[in-house]
Amino acid sequence: MAKRDLIIEEIFGAPPQKVWRFFAEPESFRKWWGPDHFTCNFAQIDLRAGGQALVSMEAAEMGYPESFSLLQFTRVEPHSRIDYVHSLATPDGTPVDPARMGMPSDFPAQVMHEVTFTPLAGDKTLLRVVERDWPEGRMSELSELGMKQSLAKMRAAVADRSA
Repeated sequence: MAKRDLIIEEIFGAPPQKVWRFFAEPESFRKWWGPDHFTCNFAQIDLRAGGQALVSMEAAEMGYPESFSLLQFTRVEPHSRIDYVHSLATPDGTPVDPARMGMPSDFPAQVMHEVTFTPLAGDKTLLRVVERDWPEGRMSELSELGMKQSLAKMRAAVADRSA
């Protein structure tokens, strides 16, 4: 099966240090994780190389119960770059085979993510997320849409003066 990298970019009206908080602080992370109609009820984050995050998302009104993801950080350069491996997980953080959770065969067990924070003029930030080696198909399309929707939620949260 052919594979492709997903590349999603979003410009934020804030410097990298502020955008970084939305990956580093659980309260801020919960404001954006998950596509439209999903909420993040749980986020536990140890943002350092060798650290990990356990996060959840759900859309109960749409019939999607709470599910968990494990983010294992492989590279962390404060306010500049975060690399992590994403996997589906149990509520205690044990990685789970997507097929055991009823996911289609084109949903990989692990997806490498590279997130970069590039400062732009006017105290803005270009956030670039690269999801590596997605099998081409419906799940890669849904992942790309989900990340775009999540980053739009993050942009709104970053713009909120109280964030």
